Amino acid sequence: MTNLRPRNSFGPPACIYNNEEEARSGQPFNTTSEEARSSHLLDTTSEKASSGHPLDTTNEEARSAQPLDTTSEEARSGQPLETTSEEARSGQPLDTTSEEARSGQPLDTTSEEAARSSQPLDTTSEEARSAQLLDTTSEEAARSSQPLDTTSEEARSGQPLDTTSEEGRSGQPLDTTSEEDRSGHPLDTTSEEARSGQPLDTTSEEAARSSHPLDTTSEEAARSSHPLDTTSEEAARSSHPLDTTSEEGRSDQPLDTTSEEARSGQPLDTTSEEARSGQPLDTTSEEAARSSQPLDTTSKEGRSGQPLDTTSEEARSAQPLDTTSEEARSSHLLDTTSEEAARSSHPLDTTSEEARSGQPLDTTSEKARSGQPLDTTSEEARSGQPLDTTSEDARSGQPLDTTSEEAARSS
Repeated sequence: MTNLRPRNSFGPPACIYNNEEEARSGQPFNTTSEEARSSHLLDTTSEKASSGHPLDTTNEEARSAQPLDTTSEEARSGQPLETTSEEARSGQPLDTTSEEARSGQPLDTTSEEAARSSQPLDTTSEEARSAQLLDTTSEEAARSSQPLDTTSEEARSGQPLDTTSEEGRSGQPLDTTSEEDRSGHPLDTTSEEARSGQPLDTTSEEAARSSHPLDTTSEEAARSSHPLDTTSEEAARSSHPLDTTSEEGRSDQPLDTTSEEARSGQPLDTTSEEARSGQPLDTTSEEAARSSQPLDTTSKEGRSGQPLDTTSEEARSAQPLDTTSEEARSSHLLDTTSEEAARSSHPLDTTSEEARSGQPLDTTSEKARSGQPLDTTSEEARSGQPLDTTSEDARSGQPLDTTSEEAARSS
């Protein structure tokens, strides 16, 4: 026991020592509330008061009649141990640390945002307290050097591996990378729902580019061995010198279009949600990017070869070009195909699920019909200029095309 001076004048001097917030007492059990430290064998510490009697009941609602210490507002322990944090009460001779205080016992439990103890037992997350030689990391993330690190908010793994992403937990000795974290191991799984077990890299939501001979790009996972990428959601293969890559399709062209977060090195590919290519063509992801070139952006399933194609999910432009809906492809000068399929032989077809227009303009989005010689394509937005707005949330005001959700490549 260290040679400390007794803090309280009423405590038994030379037997029991009391320490401030940073010092730890050497008694068989001391409870450390934020402001008060008692020097008796048994101290129940409320926030502001500590009694010097052999039994002190200090919490607002509870009074204990045993030689035990009740500390937190809601919990009262009946053993010779100390309970400190608001939500966790340990029943062993160990110290759980409340939000502001850290005990000097042989083990430390860390508060909400993070502190990693090297003790044989560290509990960290707000709701979970582990009693093993492993460290569970709090909400924001920290990796312990224990033989087992559990990181995600809801999952705690009991194997010698690290699980990081919110939804996926791998049971192999590999590293799965969470949304913003990329591991440097020979196996990196990144996408929110997919974890690959090969020496390849899958790119997660925000972006990661693997230098492996194989990159998986789409949200759910697809591995292509071609020098190009996959295209429309259900499958469409284009023979043009450019490929648009939807979630599940694969194209055979000599170019690569990337899924939500991957970027190809071709002279033109802007596909992912957050990245825009600087080539003389525009592919507009969900939120927006506008090119000023007379090029074509293709919706999820269609590829147009015209000087201007607007390909939002449900809309088709009124130019002499073809926009292909999910299941149908028209061969007319201009066909707008609704979700299930419709082929018009007029110079203008309206194919949205509920509306068919007979004017020289096409209204294609599910809920909107435009009456001007222009096409409104995005689900909720309609532009009134001689241009097409396609991305769900962005509308461009130039004579150029913005592409639908996943991406498209112009020729």
